[in-house]
Amino acid sequence: MIFKRFYGLIIVLILAYPTCAQNRSIVITGKVLDIISHAPLESVSILIRGSGQGTTTNNNGMFDLKTNGAGKIELQISSLGYKTQVIPVHTLKDTIQIRILLSRSAGLLKEVVITHRSPLLIIQKAIQNIPNCYLSVPHTLKGFYRTFTKKQNEYLQVSEAVFDIYNYGYVKRKNNQLRLIKMRSVIDDQATHGLDIGMKPKEVFELDIVKKISHNPIFNEEGLRKHHFRLEGIEYYQGHKAYEITFYPKEKLEKVLYEGKVWVDSATNAFMAFDYKISNENLQFSHFGNAVERMMMNLADLQIFNKGERLQTTYREVGSKWILSTAVYNNTLGLSSKKKNYNFDANVRVNYVTTNVDTLHQTPFTNKEILGNNKLIEFQDTGVAGDFWKDYTIIFPDFDVEKVGLEIKARNEKFKIRH
Repeated sequence: MIFKRFYGLIIVLILAYPTCAQNRSIVITGKVLDIISHAPLESVSILIRGSGQGTTTNNNGMFDLKTNGAGKIELQISSLGYKTQVIPVHTLKDTIQIRILLSRSAGLLKEVVITHRSPLLIIQKAIQNIPNCYLSVPHTLKGFYRTFTKKQNEYLQVSEAVFDIYNYGYVKRKNNQLRLIKMRSVIDDQATHGLDIGMKPKEVFELDIVKKISHNPIFNEEGLRKHHFRLEGIEYYQGHKAYEITFYPKEKLEKVLYEGKVWVDSATNAFMAFDYKISNENLQFSHFGNAVERMMMNLADLQIFNKGERLQTTYREVGSKWILSTAVYNNTLGLSSKKKNYNFDANVRVNYVTTNVDTLHQTPFTNKEILGNNKLIEFQDTGVAGDFWKDYTIIFPDFDVEKVGLEIKARNEKFKIRH
C-alpha cells in the first residue's frame, strides 16, 4: 500500500418485523464485548457456518453482516485469546441485532510436550503442508477493503472497494486476478500535496501471506535464517489448539527485519494467524519505494520515511480447508518537502475482509474483466453506486465515512475557489 507504492454470555435481541419471504435479504448487526470488562473487541471473526460468508468487528466491536434466505443459521464468533462461540440465529425477521459477551480462554497452555518441539520445525512443516491445508482448487473470493489516511486527527483520504479475487489455488504459483466491482474514493488535494494514495491489486494480493509465503521476508528461506523463533505455548483459536510462536531478529544486521507472532494449528500445522511489524532497531533501513521511485521523489524534492509498519492477518476454514479471512495494515509515513514547506506524519490504515467464497467458479476472469496489478484501484471509474454500499457486507466503519467524505469534498471546493 500506499503513496504511489502503493483488522461467554450471549444475548440475542430481535428488533424488526416478521416477513413471509423465503429468499430475502437478512441484516445481522451486533457488538462483541469482553464478558468481564465489557470492552469492545476488535477484529473478531464473524462467520456463517456452512457457508463462505463472514465479516469482522471494527475498533468498537461492531459488525454488519448481510445474507439471504430464511430459517436458522449458525454464527461462529472467534477471536485469539477467547473461547469460540456458536450462536443459532432464527432468520424470521429482516433485521437481527446481537450482543455478544466473549469469555477469555484459559490462556497459554505450557504443556510439557511443547518443550520438545522446535518452533522452526513447526513453521517449516506448516510451509510444507500448505498444499494440504489450504484451498487448492481454483476459487473466487469476494473481498472488501477500506483505507484511510490521517494527519493527527484530520482525515486526508478515505476509499472503499468491493472486488472479486480469482485464486488459482494455494498450490499454484500463478498470480491472482482482481475484478473490481465498485470503488469510491475522496482525497484532500491540498493537504496531500498531489500525492496518489490508494491500493493496487498486487498490494491486495500481498495481504495473503500464505499465498505469497515464498516471497515473505520472514518465512522465505533467507528470512527463516535471520530470525529467532520461540514457542510460547498453546492458545485456543477458532476451536483449535494453536502453537503461539514469537519471532525477532537474530542479530543486528543493516537490513529490514521483523518481530511478531504466528499461530499454527497444532493438529494440522496450518497457519492460522500472523501479527508482525518491522523491528524498531531495523526501521531505519526501511526505504520507501524502489530505486527509480526514490530518484523521482528526489527530483520532486519529496522525502518519504517509513516510521512504522504492522500487518495482522487471520485465516478461516471453508469446509476442511483454510483461506484468507481478514487483514489489517498500519503504516506511519513521514512526509517532507523543503520547496513546498511541509513536514508531517501520515498514518495510513487498510482494513480487508473476505466476505464470501465461491468454489464453483473455477474459470479465470477474462482480460477485459481484470484490473492490471500495478493500476491504482482508486483511479478507476466504477459508476454511480446508489444504494450499493448499504446493501453490501462491509467492515462496520469506525467513523462516519459519509461525513468525512463530505468534509474533504468541501475543503477541495474551497481550495479550487481560492486558486
